[in-house]
This record gives sequence, C-alpha cells and structure tokens, in this order.
Amino acid sequence: IFELPSLRSGQRGIVIGMGGGCDVLGALAFAQAWEARSPGATVLFANCVSPRPMPSHEQLAPHLWRCPPNVVPLAAGDGCYGSTRLEQSLPRGAEGSPFLLVVPEDGKGPSSVEEVTRANTGAITSSLARLRVDAILAVDLGGDSLTGG
Repeated sequence: IFELPSLRSGQRGIVIGMGGGCDVLGALAFAQAWEARSPGATVLFANCVSPRPMPSHEQLAPHLWRCPPNVVPLAAGDGCYGSTRLEQSLPRGAEGSPFLLVVPEDGKGPSSVEEVTRANTGAITSSLARLRVDAILAVDLGGDSLTGG
C-alpha cells in the first residue's frame, strides 16, 4: 500500500503531473492529501507541458511558469489540447500552484534519446531548484501509457 512520505513543518514538497494534460488533476489531489497530513509544510503542485505560448503566465525561470492568479472555469466546448486551460481552471494551491514545468524536447525530432533526456532533465532539475523543494512526488494517470501519447 502506498503511503505519502512525511514532511515536517517548514519542509517543502511538490507533486508533479509528469505526462501533461489531465495529470495535473492527480497532482492537485495528491498535493491536497499530502498537505493535509503535513501540518506546517508547504506542498506545491505542477504539471509538465511542452513549449507553448503563455502570455498571461508568470515566468519564474527558463522552464518554470506560474498560472495567472484568477481561476478560469472550463466551459463546454473549450479546447484544452496544447493550452493551459486545465491548469488555469484549477483552484490555486500553495504559492499560486499550479506551476508549469516546460520540457523542451518531445522526442519526436532528430535528437537522440540521450539528448532528449539530458535537455528535459536539465529543465526539470533547474525548475525544482528554483522552487527549493525537499521532496518530490511524480504522478502519471496513465492515459499516455494507454494511448501511446
């Protein structure tokens, strides 16, 4: 049985949706649960996304962005693919979560697996350093593993 790691008062954790898209919903749920069992700790949540225009977002580091403070509810027919509409529709968490970790490589170009891994690892590592987290939980709700996405 999975058990969330313990965070002491003053420590910082983050839950990251690793596959993009709806993984941010799992990140939000885990962040809320982790925060509830960690009094005095700060638990952030984020989602990994590919590069895209984010004119109304706050850039905190080369690959780290924060959604605008105002929640924008989703409406029937909203196109979310390739946008940050899902993230913008969620309640804001600690320090204005959700954050967006922009992974620069999708693996579909001419770069080798090693080059893609190096670029994306560097982007995520530098973003996490900027957020000064002590513990990381990565979630993937499984859609990509089912669809090959």
